[in-house]
Amino acid sequence: MTFRKELEDSINRNCMENASNTPDFILAQYLHSCLNAFDAAVQQRETWYGRDGRPSEIHAEGPNDRVEGRDACGASLSHAGLAGTED
Repeated sequence: MTFRKELEDSINRNCMENASNTPDFILAQYLHSCLNAFDAAVQQRETWYGRDGRPSEIHAEGPNDRVEGRDACGASLSHAGLAGTED
């Protein structure tokens, strides 16, 4: 199952489409597009500051494992503004 389909199912299961009266697949497509746009913006920002804008590898063993200074997906918390130091 793809992420977008899982997102669509979650929206449907939690009735999140009711407030806007928008079909769940449209909301899932929109949210997925937002994540993709944010990823592109982060890469552009990193390139602008002269840093490597490419996504880094995930070093956690599993989906619930945490690596110090990183979220569950392996993203640096300092890049998200959630930690006080840069990598």
